[in-house]
Amino acid sequence: VRHEPFILYTPYHHHMITMNPSVKQRPVRGLRPYGRLRLGNSQRQVLDTILELGVCHNKQIARCLGWEIHRVSGRVSELRDLGLLERAGAIRSSETNRRVILWKLTETVQND
Repeated sequence: VRHEPFILYTPYHHHMITMNPSVKQRPVRGLRPYGRLRLGNSQRQVLDTILELGVCHNKQIARCLGWEIHRVSGRVSELRDLGLLERAGAIRSSETNRRVILWKLTETVQND
């Protein structure tokens, strides 16, 4: 049986992923669990940061990476659309007194 790759469309990018259910997929040594996905460098950096921080919000990610918040927000939206991130709740920021969304990796990424 031949397994065709499928294309996952998001508003910004398309990703081609090959899935073969008869073969147990193993992560390539040295790569994160999501290493088989075709992600941009910035998307991988955001995922790595969330993996290290655990549950966090965009401002925390931006601080860790030394980026502006708008650079993180776009990557988080893309990763959420790909099903790699999900909301973990919301808190009120002590800096801005505004509500911020907390993000976490989905179970798919954590169990991969």
